[in-house]
Amino acid sequence: MNIMYEESLRRRAVIDSAGRLIGEVDGIFMDPEAWKIAALRIKLRREVADELGASRRTFRPATVAVPTEMVQGLGDAVVLRVPASSLLRHAEERAQPPSGPD
Repeated sequence: MNIMYEESLRRRAVIDSAGRLIGEVDGIFMDPEAWKIAALRIKLRREVADELGASRRTFRPATVAVPTEMVQGLGDAVVLRVPASSLLRHAEERAQPPSGPD
């Protein structure tokens, strides 16, 4: 069994499904109950963040959490199953409370 630590993932390039470099891995989110990585925190490149309208602070780059289900592969770089344009939409959908029956 291979164990990959957060330090070994940091700064790995992140490429979307269109083959475009969109940023780099900045950290991980763990699911402590399942003992697995739930998502990767991606630091977006400035032009990608501007294109997506992702909020960022003056001296801090925009970041987005990418669930592991959206990751196609992990090697020298992280390759996503989706284009960059779907990252924020997915994050917004997860932030919305589930609608229940009225």
